[in-house]
Amino acid sequence: MDANDPSQRFPPLAISDLLVLTLTVSFALAIVAPDVHDSLSVPMDQLRIPRWQLVAPEVTDYTAFGLAIFGMIVLARQKMRGSTCPLSPGNWIFIAFGPFAVLRLITGSWREVLAAYWFNNHQVLFQVMDNLLFAIVLSVSLVFILRGVRSLEPHWRVCLFCIFVWLLMGCAWCILEIAQSRGMLRRELIVGWTTAWVSAFVAACVAAAIDMRRGILRDWLHYVAFVLLALYAASNVLHHGALTVKWWSGLLSHVLP
Repeated sequence: MDANDPSQRFPPLAISDLLVLTLTVSFALAIVAPDVHDSLSVPMDQLRIPRWQLVAPEVTDYTAFGLAIFGMIVLARQKMRGSTCPLSPGNWIFIAFGPFAVLRLITGSWREVLAAYWFNNHQVLFQVMDNLLFAIVLSVSLVFILRGVRSLEPHWRVCLFCIFVWLLMGCAWCILEIAQSRGMLRRELIVGWTTAWVSAFVAACVAAAIDMRRGILRDWLHYVAFVLLALYAASNVLHHGALTVKWWSGLLSHVLP
């Protein structure tokens, strides 16, 4: 690599990047704002769980989606500029998670409208098309992530492999939804989905510690991806942490004497 060739260096963080980041996160939070408002307006005596447990998962979800869109925009800009800079591990995280995040934002803003006005009498067909679209997007991400696993250092491959498993769990969920399998393996897939992403975050922490010990510096977008990992790990714990802990505790109680 020629250090003097701008196309082989990741550009430094600019004010324009911060503006785009603000816009993407604000856009994502604007989509979920009506749901958050509805949760905040529910009287306390009608709530079965603390109010923050209704709001916090949605806010962390959509903040992570906004970050993912920002990362995809930056990588797309680099591609259009003809950059030949090697992708860092964090860049691959955006490539794996970004398409899912974009689709979640699109469906979050249009699902109710389409279901009410276009598919009002065809709810089953709408659900099949919705899950099929997610299955396609997750499958494409699976193909791309395989390239990333092969191209990274061994200590980062564990993190990418965990995200690969997370994508696989998502594909399996969509397939079962399309087949209308009446709840088969639903709990196991939720546990696998949550465990895979939290494991990816833990593996990223270990890999980052190895980078630090070796004195390896990454581009700034790589560290933004680290924030994305942390946010969505927190979101998964808020959504499914209790179920996941209960499932693993039950498994260990049967396996261990």
